[in-house]
Amino acid sequence: MSDKINRGDITNYDPVNGYVELNATFPESKNLWNKDFQPTKISERTWIFTIIFSELIYILLMKFWILPKYQPELKGGLIHGYIADDTKEIFEKKVD
Repeated sequence: MSDKINRGDITNYDPVNGYVELNATFPESKNLWNKDFQPTKISERTWIFTIIFSELIYILLMKFWILPKYQPELKGGLIHGYIADDTKEIFEKKVD
């Protein structure tokens, strides 16, 4: 590793978004780099779709499996939330 690497030559920097993208690969450094661990190009980053998809799956599981099976006493829906009758009674009670 006597060769110095100029970071400016192997990266692209997007000043608007602050993204740094690696342009070079280092196949000679097998312990540090391989094809699976190379940083993903900005145009190929799909993490937002992963988050949206996982949240959609979470909502469906909660609505149609978890709540009906493990907390059937909860009433309500996705828009206004779920609440149990005893909780509703406690919070709607007037204090004299």
